[in-house]
Amino acid sequence: AFLLDKKYLHYPRATPQANRDYCLYLRRTGPGTFRLVAYLGYGEDSAEYSSQEIILEPERWVHVAFSYDGAGVGRFFINGESVGRTAQPGRGPVSPGQYDLVIGDRYGSLYSGFPGWIDQVRILGSIPDWAAGRLEIELAPLARTAFLRMERDAAVELVIRNDTAESLTEGEISWNYADQQGDQKLAPLAAHSEARVMVLIDTRLKADRYPLTVIARAKSGHKTCEARRELNVVIVPRPLPNTMPVVMWGTGDLDRLQEIGFTHQLINLADFDRIWKEGKPTSAVGEEQLSDRATMLNEYLARQVGAIATLSPGSWVVREAERQKRFQRIGRNGEPYKDPNPCGLFPEVTWFCENVGASVSQTFKKFPAFQAALIHTEVRDSTNLCFHEHDRAAYRTKTWQEIPDLAASKWGVRYEKVSGFPENRLISDDDPILTFYRWFWKEGDGWNGLHSAVHRGLKSARPDIWTFFDPAVRAPSIWGSGGQVDVLSQWTYSYPDPIKIGQATDELFAMADGRPGQQVMKMTQIIWYRSQTAPNLPEEESQRAAWEKEIPDAKFITIAPDHLREAFWSKISRPIRGIMYHGWGSLVPAEHAGYRYTNPETKEVLRDLIWNVVRPLGPTLLQVPDAPSDVALLESFTSQMFAGRGTYGWGRGWEADMHLVLQWARLQPRILYEETILRDGLAP
Repeated sequence: AFLLDKKYLHYPRATPQANRDYCLYLRRTGPGTFRLVAYLGYGEDSAEYSSQEIILEPERWVHVAFSYDGAGVGRFFINGESVGRTAQPGRGPVSPGQYDLVIGDRYGSLYSGFPGWIDQVRILGSIPDWAAGRLEIELAPLARTAFLRMERDAAVELVIRNDTAESLTEGEISWNYADQQGDQKLAPLAAHSEARVMVLIDTRLKADRYPLTVIARAKSGHKTCEARRELNVVIVPRPLPNTMPVVMWGTGDLDRLQEIGFTHQLINLADFDRIWKEGKPTSAVGEEQLSDRATMLNEYLARQVGAIATLSPGSWVVREAERQKRFQRIGRNGEPYKDPNPCGLFPEVTWFCENVGASVSQTFKKFPAFQAALIHTEVRDSTNLCFHEHDRAAYRTKTWQEIPDLAASKWGVRYEKVSGFPENRLISDDDPILTFYRWFWKEGDGWNGLHSAVHRGLKSARPDIWTFFDPAVRAPSIWGSGGQVDVLSQWTYSYPDPIKIGQATDELFAMADGRPGQQVMKMTQIIWYRSQTAPNLPEEESQRAAWEKEIPDAKFITIAPDHLREAFWSKISRPIRGIMYHGWGSLVPAEHAGYRYTNPETKEVLRDLIWNVVRPLGPTLLQVPDAPSDVALLESFTSQMFAGRGTYGWGRGWEADMHLVLQWARLQPRILYEETILRDGLAP
């Protein structure tokens, strides 16, 4: 929502008219929360200045101000109180442009207006005293304010900034919290300079929230400058061992997340564009975003909710036209495939993936709330054979063979098309076509290597972080999916029969069996496709459910409570290491982008299962081994490549039907891959 605009373009563009003058607008960050953003043009380029996150309430007047000193420092104020400062070193005056000033909307554009009242606008040629620099106390960009009880070396890092035009001397800082006090002398502070101070925190205190008061004083000539800051320090209990993760595969508000019982959820911790341009491990986000991420991670720890970074750098590479042209997969004819998917054998893509993992790990390594990472998702759906010269060379180096002429698709080659294919349909283990497809799905498409690269980067500074790939069995039945990640997972829709969730669960165990130590988690979709579950709206309105009357055009609806319950028992009865759910907008009343909340009972059922089953029994379930199985079900990679078999993680196909039959017969099968039999034989 634009407050002022004299710039027209509030985003980067390499044209002169795009990089002059200024605009001030509100960027929405959540329900009722915003960030003030000023975008200033300098002739050749532009720069963004942003405030801290602020809360704006309807029907309440506020005074908003932005000041710029002509030398790269922008300050934001709400009702005269500072709400953030952005410094852009090396910047100078704003370049004048040709557009008129527009109040309450974007210049020359519709639908970006401010939906409220603007009473008065003042534009001054100098900064008033109340908006000028002063002695300031701020949290350092990556300051910790939440700590584990008995944590060593706990401290709150503060920035003491002289944001005035004069030098400050005889400075000192004092603080107190929980009847504990401290003070420290400050070295002289030159104009526009700063000092760092560490306030040590005694984590032997009982778990609680403690007010921290900090006061800084210094002299400018005969005048005394003073700054005061009120903060909260939180000490939380140490985590219990063997706690089963309950992951929200998405982002919900922490109050309701905790109330339902989730232990983790996904967040964003990486600016891929920044890391790509740097070409090496660097700060995972820009300096202006560090404080926000730190605040979020501190609040997650205070709430005892684990943060899971969602990282898909490989997919990001081909989302921009120039990079896609360079790194997109190509067919035999040399033309790029329509669906964006990078060739994973480009060294630059692998390096980038590792740099992303390392950047995130190094930037946020000191935050205990950062506990896990989702590495890529749904990437094998659009993968395909690739025919760059380096792809051909990689296969040649691995096998001393050329890519078979009949290999044209990731799905394999129908046996009927292979000249001289044996009538008994038995082929040797070193069959050239089979050898190629084994290589492609294990190494050749590059995705397993890209997952491993992100994983290695993350482990470089935080070996304790656990990583996972999902959906891991959206691939044929051959070991390697997910690369080196710690955990494999797969999401499943519960319809038409919720116990079918057991099929993908057992396929995950078969996949993880190829990498000793790799674990399995399982996710249930909270959403249902309306088209597959309740497609027809009853003609008689009296026959319609409440949600059909309120939102008859809903495309995604809430899973039925009984389905959720049966799916839960189906997966929790297996030796999985955690459970996940996706579809926050269908689980609770929330702003939606398509997922609709249509059944209020589902949330209550999930809450009951988490608090009365997972919380008390989770530690035991994590330590109970799997029971031996008397029945095995072979999923043959060879049959998948030559006869179109396989489930690819879905509930379709002969294998899926047979697994369901065995479940109905109350037999728990073990899914075997060809590699399992070659390694272990068929002895029980």
